[in-house]
This record gives sequence, C-alpha cells and structure tokens, in this order.
Amino acid sequence: PGRVSRMEPGHAAAAVDPSGHPLLEELHHDELYMAFFEEAFDPSRFANTIIQGSSIAESLEQLSTGIGRLESELHTQVAAHHGDLLQQATGIQHLEDVLKMISNRVASLSSSLERIQEKVQKPYTKIVARTTQLSRLQAACDLLRRTLRYVHFLRRLQGQLQGGSREIAKAAHTLTELDSLTDVVDLTGIDVIDAEADWVAGARKQVRESAEEMLKLSVDSHNQVQLGIALQVFRSLGVISEKVDGLTDECLSAVNDAARSLLLNPEYSDDSISVAVRRANLWTGMDQVMNLISSNAVKMRHLERVLSKKRDHTARASYLEELAESSATGTSSVQLFWVHAMGEVKEVLESLGRSCPFIDAAFQNEYPKLLRLFTDLCARISQQGGPDQNVTPQEQQNHDVLACYDAIAPFERAYLSHSLNRMFDPVQLVFTAGSRTPPSVDEVVNICKTITKELHATSSDARLSVPMARNVAKTANLYFVKTEAMIDSVALTTVGESSDSGAAANQLRNISLANRLDQLCKGLVSIKSSQVGASLSDEAGSIISDAIGAGQALLETDLLGPLFSAITKDLESVIKQIHYEDYSVAQAGSNDVGQEWCSPFLQTLKGRVHQIHQTVIARLTCKDASSVRILRMVGRLMDIFVRHACMIISLSEAGKMRLASDLTQLELALAPLGCNLAEVGQSYRSLRSLRQLLFQDTTAIKPGDAVISSMPVGSVLMHMFTRAPSEMTPPHTLRGWTLDAFSAWVDQSTDDEVVALVKWSLDEYAAQVTSRGEKQFDPIYPIMMRLCEA
Repeated sequence: PGRVSRMEPGHAAAAVDPSGHPLLEELHHDELYMAFFEEAFDPSRFANTIIQGSSIAESLEQLSTGIGRLESELHTQVAAHHGDLLQQATGIQHLEDVLKMISNRVASLSSSLERIQEKVQKPYTKIVARTTQLSRLQAACDLLRRTLRYVHFLRRLQGQLQGGSREIAKAAHTLTELDSLTDVVDLTGIDVIDAEADWVAGARKQVRESAEEMLKLSVDSHNQVQLGIALQVFRSLGVISEKVDGLTDECLSAVNDAARSLLLNPEYSDDSISVAVRRANLWTGMDQVMNLISSNAVKMRHLERVLSKKRDHTARASYLEELAESSATGTSSVQLFWVHAMGEVKEVLESLGRSCPFIDAAFQNEYPKLLRLFTDLCARISQQGGPDQNVTPQEQQNHDVLACYDAIAPFERAYLSHSLNRMFDPVQLVFTAGSRTPPSVDEVVNICKTITKELHATSSDARLSVPMARNVAKTANLYFVKTEAMIDSVALTTVGESSDSGAAANQLRNISLANRLDQLCKGLVSIKSSQVGASLSDEAGSIISDAIGAGQALLETDLLGPLFSAITKDLESVIKQIHYEDYSVAQAGSNDVGQEWCSPFLQTLKGRVHQIHQTVIARLTCKDASSVRILRMVGRLMDIFVRHACMIISLSEAGKMRLASDLTQLELALAPLGCNLAEVGQSYRSLRSLRQLLFQDTTAIKPGDAVISSMPVGSVLMHMFTRAPSEMTPPHTLRGWTLDAFSAWVDQSTDDEVVALVKWSLDEYAAQVTSRGEKQFDPIYPIMMRLCEA
C-alpha cells in the first residue's frame, strides 16, 4: 500500500484488495478509511467531506494515526524482506546488459537486410519488364492467330455458301466458329476483319432464311432428313429454342383459330334451322377440327422424334434433352404441345358451352360420339409413334387419351349424371311416394331395358365402362333400398294366413317383392353375359357383379330367410305334437298291421304343408334361391322328426309299427314342397335309418353299424332310453328340462356335448345301482356306454 493521502487531485487510484492483510482489513472496515479503497477515489471530494464534518481536528488526527501505522508497517515489511529486495535489484542490472546485447544484434540484422534488398531489387525489376513484354507478344500472337483463323473461316464460308442447301449445315457451323473467335477477344479495329463484317452478317441472314424455309417445308412434308438439317443449323446459330417455340406456338394458334372459326358458327344459335341440320353441321365441324388437330399434332410428333434423335458429336445429350434443360419448366415446348393443344380445345369447348346451350346439350347428350372423336384422334396420332421407340402405339395412345380427357371431362360428368337420372327414372316411377304396390314384371323388364340401352350407348368406349357400371350399381342399389323399405317384416313371421284371396295382402306383397328382386338380379346377370356386357372391362364387370351379390344377399337375408324360418318353425310345432300320441298301445280303430296308418299330427302337417305351398311357395318364382331354402327346410324338418321320435319313452311293438308308418307319411306330407327328398342328403338317410333302428334287436346295436353311423349319435342314445328300464332316466328329465328346451339345447350343442350329457345320466344310473349294493347292470347299459365311448 502507498501513501494514498499524497495523491494529487484528479488522479484515481487503483482499487486495493484488503484481503490477506490484517491491517488493511481493519482499515477497510473503518468508515473514515473505507473511501481510500474505492477505485474512483477523489481527494478533493474526500477533503470537502471532512471539512463539512462536525470535527475536522479529530478527523485529521485519525488520518495521521492511520498514516503512521501504514509507514510503520512498510518499515516492518522492508526489514523483513531486505535480502529479496537486494536480489531483485541485482537482477535488473543483468537484464539491462542482455537488452543492450540484443539491441546490437538487431542493428546488425537490419544492415544485412538492406544489403540483400539491394541485390534482389534489380533482378526483380528486370523480370517484371521482360514479363510485360512477353505478355504483349503473346497477345499480339493470339490476335494474329485469330485473324488468320478468321480469314480461313471466311474463305471456307464463301465456298460453303456456293454449295447451296447441301452445305448449309456446314456454313452454319462455320458461322459458329467465327462467332467463337470474336466472342472471347474483341477484334474490332483490324482492317481485314472490319472489311468483311457486313458480308458475314449477310451470309448469316442468308443461312438463317434458307434454314427457316427448309424447316417449314420439312415439317409439312414430314421429311425427317431435311428437318434434322434445319434443326442442326438453328442449333449452330444458337436459336434452336426460339425456332422450336415459335413453331409450336404457330401450331397452337392454328388449332385455336380453326376451332373457334369452325365452331363459332352463328347458325348453331339460329332456331329457324332444324335441330337435325344444326347437329349434323356441328359434328361435321368437329370432324374438321379433329383433322386439323391431327395434322398439327403429327407435325409436332415428327419434330419431337427428330429432336430426340439428333445429337451433337461432342455432347451426349440429344437436342430434345438440351431444350428441356434450358427450359424453366424442365420440359420443352414441343413435348408440351399435346397438353397445350388440349387446353386450347378445352377453353374453346367450355366457352361454346356457356355461350350456346345447343352445343352444350349436344356434347352432353351425345358424349360417347364426342369421346369417339377424341379417341380416334389419339389413335391416328399414336400411329406415328413417339420419341421413345420402346413405347408401343397402344401405350402412346393411352398416354394421349389421358392428356385429352381433361378437355372433355365436364361433358363426361354431365353425360354420366344424365344417364344415371335416366336409369333412376323407371325405378322412381315404380316406387312412387306413399305407394305400397310392389313392382310388376313389366316394370322390372323396363328397368333392365333402360340399363341395357344406356350400356349399349357406351359399349364401344372402354373408358366409360367403369363409370357406367357404377351408375348401374347405383340404380340397382336404389331399387334394393326401395324394396327393403317396402318389406313387411311382421308378415314374414305369419306365413300361410288364409284370406279371401288365399293369402294375406302383406304376405303377397313380400312374395311379389322377392320375385321382382330375383327378376332384377337375373336381368343384371343376363345383361352382364350379353354382347353389351362382353364389352365391359373386368373392373366394370366386377362392379355389376357386386351389385348383383348385394341384391341376392337382400333376397336371402331380408325376404327368403325370415320367410322360410317362419315356415320351418310353424311346421316344427306341428311335428312336435308327436309327443301327444300314445305309442305304447295300438291306435284305437286302426286297420290291420299291413295297412298304412297316419297319425293325427301328420294329417295336420299335410294340411299345413298344402296350405303353405298354395299360399307361399307356389307363388315364389325365384326358384333358384327358394329351392335351396326348401331343401334346407325339409332337412331341418326331418332332423326334428327323428330327434323327437327318438325321445318317445313308451314305445310298444304296435307303436313301432305306427311310428314306421308315420315315417312314410312324413315323406308323403313333405312331397308337395316340390323337392327331391334324396337331394336332402344326410337328414333323409337318418330318417330312413330310423325305420331300421326301430326293429333292430338291442344286442345288435353297436358302434360302427351302418344304421347307427347314418344317424346322429345323440338321437340313437335317446332312442335307447325307450328300451331301457324305467330307473334309467333320460338326461333332460334329470335336468328338469322340457322336450322343447332339450331340443333347443341340442341345436346349440355339438355331438360330443350331447353324448357327454347322456353319459352323465348313465353315470347317475350306475351310481344308483351301486348304492343299492347290486353288482349287475341292465344289459342295455354297457351297450349305451360303448356308443358313448365310440
């Protein structure tokens, strides 16, 4: 620490760190000395503060005391570190000697550098001068060489121009060489070059005009050789992009002008001229427009092909690729001609449609004819091929058709909408609001004829097959929705109700709806398999097939399914009356054993089947769908009869004869339904096997037997309880189930579950015998156990 109090005013002291020394820390915490530790200490301000204080003498005394303490501390520190201070003084003298030696060496080095600079400066000056002379000589030689080459190319150009069109490509290349000589170096001012400047400009004009004439003639005549030469000339002159774009714009303008001049005919809006005449003139004008578009498109296609073939000797890319790279869109104008041409046609057609309702209606109503015009146009152009020789004409045609579709897309949407409305009309006419009368045969025939007519109108245009198929599907779905809304679900569950007309009105309506729905589905199938349907694409055929499937599903699930389910339940209830018959005794008043007997419930069944056949089944004309349902129903009725016949507990020998007779009567009762019972399959074989089982000896019943194998094992086991002792209780009796409840459980269970239930009842019987201490079971017990375990 120094004497802070002796600092002159205006001089700021550096901040003093009081940490590490007890005296400084003590002074730092004193209010009087605290200001001396600040970095921005001002003696004048500190003195003014002391003067303004209450006791100046006291403050001065404290300052003197502090100064004394600091001086004492300084003396102490010097005495304590006397040796170190002397050593540092000696080191400073040594440093001064070293510094003097270094200064002498630096002066010697500077003198050496001055001598070296004098030796290098003179050669460097000479080298710079000679280098300048050499560069000037090289520039003069380059100018002389370029002048000589320019004169040489001038002579060559003169000879090439005399060769006419045969040498025009070479002349254009020579002009390019002349330009390359003058582009890099300015040769203006050289007499021999300035003297020929006007002649070169005239030669350039002559070559360009000859190339333009050659281009026009070769494009019109489709001469690819001459066209290639003209393009090569323009590329050499650096104007190929300009010429190709100009030719493309010229063809587009021709298409636009011709389309507008031919189609903007005032007679189209003249109502005094007949519609037939105006329509004939309209399509004649469209033919002319298509021919004009075809002519210009073929020109562009030839131009595009030549551009793709022509290549520079040094460049790998074709002229077409070079044009595409130089274009802002990345595609040359000639490649976009077809898209732009179709855009022009679209604009013309849309403006015509807005300004002339007659033309708009003609294009919408006769859209297939319009589409054929464009398709034929694409076919003619595609025959010329494309720039890519690997693309077949058909592939090129598909590409062109996609490009032109946008031009006529609004008319296609309108035509498809009108066509859909025409198909909807007969359906809407059949299902008028509030009417509950089902469609007639003629009305469904009319719907099918309308669909056939609409498909036939577009049969020659494969592009329309899919959207037209969707319209057919929509029409069919509309019919399905209307039919579903008219179905009376209550009448489906009350079949065979008699009335004055032989059937309830609602039931008749459902039957008629089913018949007409089947008629429509068959009509769609006939359309699909006809000559009109043969022209449809696979996708279109699949769409119509899906619609047919939806109609058949509606017929099955919403009409025939509930109807035959109700019939089956009704006839099942009659068959279940078998349990009201007493088969333990002979029927009172029965005939001899050899005479067939019919139980009362079968008489009821015959009458019920006859009534249902007359009121329902005979009225169904959807034979394909109903015959399958009838077979399922007959099989179900046979299964129910076998199941409940096997559950008869009291069955005497005379009862077996009655039951065998009832089996025959059942076949006779089901015969009016009109199906071949042999086609029922397993259910019919089970019915026939029951007759043999009735009279088969108990000991002969064993697993694997032909009779047993052809019947449900559960039914066989239930029949065995008829031959068993009374203490061997059937399972449904042990469970406390009714016969109907047990039959419903069997419908929902597997054969293994039925067998398991029977085995449980047999185990209960065995437990009873064992509980009585008996060791012998009834002989039928092991037979039934073997059947359960088979």
